[in-house]
Amino acid sequence: VALDPKRQRTAPPADAVDISVLCPCKNALPWLPAAVRAPLLQLGLVCEVLVVDDWSTDGSSAWLDELAAALGPARASVERTGPSGEGGEALNLAVVVPRRPTAATPNFGAEAAPASDRAALVEPHASAAEVAVEVLASESKCVLRVLSNRGHGQGAALQTALDASRAPLIAHIEADDDYGPLRIMRMREALLGSMADAVFSAVELTGTNVTAGMTSYVQWQNTLLTAEELAGGRFVELPSLHQTGLYRRASLDACAARVPGAAEAERALVYRELSEWPVDYDFALRWFACGHTAFKLPRGTGECLYSWRQHGSNGTRWQGRCSLDALRACKAHYFAKQLRESAESPRVQLWSSGRTLELWADALAAEGVQVAEKVEWNPKRPAPKELQCEPAARGACERGISRLFVYGMAPVRARVSKVVVKQWDSALDFFAA
Repeated sequence: VALDPKRQRTAPPADAVDISVLCPCKNALPWLPAAVRAPLLQLGLVCEVLVVDDWSTDGSSAWLDELAAALGPARASVERTGPSGEGGEALNLAVVVPRRPTAATPNFGAEAAPASDRAALVEPHASAAEVAVEVLASESKCVLRVLSNRGHGQGAALQTALDASRAPLIAHIEADDDYGPLRIMRMREALLGSMADAVFSAVELTGTNVTAGMTSYVQWQNTLLTAEELAGGRFVELPSLHQTGLYRRASLDACAARVPGAAEAERALVYRELSEWPVDYDFALRWFACGHTAFKLPRGTGECLYSWRQHGSNGTRWQGRCSLDALRACKAHYFAKQLRESAESPRVQLWSSGRTLELWADALAAEGVQVAEKVEWNPKRPAPKELQCEPAARGACERGISRLFVYGMAPVRARVSKVVVKQWDSALDFFAA
């Protein structure tokens, strides 16, 4: 494909990069072309798009190399640490210190998905040359950097991209998603015009496997717009997808932590590859625990919508660390951590019903939280008298005990909120699911 030399704009210097976009990639065809194209076509600013190939085996690696070659050295670079995964381990800063094995947890990417889903992945996609022509013909000045990660997982791939990034603001796109060309510019304007540490965008679902459950989840996420709503929803579920955020880099660095059980010499990581629970939820709860604030642009801001593709190979559908048990353990861990930091002897009054009540009581006890009382209540029934009193009626001892209301359905939580609104203390009362 012949490319017009006049369109091969000079690569921007490091200090001219406005946004670093992190893109972990593991066997991402046929969706990879759309996901790489989206940040490369951003207008009104300069993005560097850092695609970390995690030792793909489906042709993603070759496609990325072809795209870099087609874009030319002024707009792309290949910075792999070694051919075919050889020699990269010592250079990958995210894994330079040995970590605990995570073999029990499937790696991210299509090769660990059910065979029936993998068979459906063979479909047409844009060639590297086609994407290069579109990018070079646009007014975009964004650049591509291709890195490698030697198959160490999604968390390590994100950390590798973050380590190599140069901008003061950090964005993220998953290698099977998409968005429009003005999205990051609009989000940057909103973030820089605020005192917040991050801004999120609303989500729309696309793809061939959009379920009712996922639709309800995204609808709930899209209602959380203020800093208070986002922080208040963090133990229910992810109040915003990590990949929909634009973060001030300092807020990411502040929440870095070591892998549990790691040697003291191991450096703290922003993105940790854990077998226990998902990379994004582990990050989000650490980020909120640091006291960072964020807001979300409403769905009506159409230019900022993030298109979250749904298909049978989504990690949320098959990874063991995304199970309900794993998510509950993650929430209980960080909820307990928050209680320990705010009270000498963390105690909680737990409200829920049925098996959920027992599972959460066990999860909290495993984290060293004293469950002072378990209250079985179905919000469809009349509220207990202790929930109908005025705030002043709560005794001093009772006010020192946190209350955790665990109800999975948003309409149910809304009913609980109406009952407890007069006595709700945002420092002591929490929802979870």
